[in-house]
Amino acid sequence: MDITHFVAGFRESAFLLGDHDTYHGQVSRRLRIVQKKLGRATPKNAKYAAKAAVTAEDIAKDKEYLHILLLTSERTWAQAMAVKASHSEDNADKNITGSTRKHILSRLHRAVETAKQVEELLSDTSASGATDTDLLEAKAYRYALAGAEEFEKQAEGIKAKNASPQRWNTCLTNFSAARIIYSSLLKATKKDLFKEVLAGTTDPSIRYAAYQARIPRTVGVPAIARKFFPKDDAGLVKSVQQLDPAALEEEDASAARKLFYTLRLRF
Repeated sequence: MDITHFVAGFRESAFLLGDHDTYHGQVSRRLRIVQKKLGRATPKNAKYAAKAAVTAEDIAKDKEYLHILLLTSERTWAQAMAVKASHSEDNADKNITGSTRKHILSRLHRAVETAKQVEELLSDTSASGATDTDLLEAKAYRYALAGAEEFEKQAEGIKAKNASPQRWNTCLTNFSAARIIYSSLLKATKKDLFKEVLAGTTDPSIRYAAYQARIPRTVGVPAIARKFFPKDDAGLVKSVQQLDPAALEEEDASAARKLFYTLRLRF
């Protein structure tokens, strides 16, 4: 279903032409086109009527139903980021507070909730036709958005001087889960797309959150991701390790294992 390709490709093409506000407009237009194609658009001058929720069976029948959810999530994310960017331009020396801050966080939360819906629908693989890789990409997308939401909660606003650096742990957990998944997908598929996602947003976010959590700069992003990865999610751990058995291993242990197999092959 190429969730990562759909989202990353859409963002890249939009940002070549403009900013988050431009992206919000492009996503909104594309969403209307898809809804009209599937007969879910409200006719001009007609009273709005809520449409039936997208089902796993709908997605199996036509991937455009999946695109409706992804575009909806991207639209709310883009709106939040556009509001943030606009505030930053007009008030460069001030934190975002009050109703503006609440609006940004509410939009990000809405995006996360829509991404969760995608994950839940694809988890019914027999009905949706999704593969294990499709589901992992959906999980990574949801974790990345959840990380962005938590990032904004902690990065903006007025914080007490004695605020605990551990408040960044949830942000680190979400972005770490996304990083481990994308890294495993990169190793399994060799697609540069996943490398670009890691370098573009995931790794810089982890590095910033780690700095705020007072984790030494000498600790690398891969090590931070392994530390904060949600290992209590047995299903996620299993799915990741099926793609990359060494995904959650310490680098030294992984290197030692590779050396062992290399020597065994030689002798």
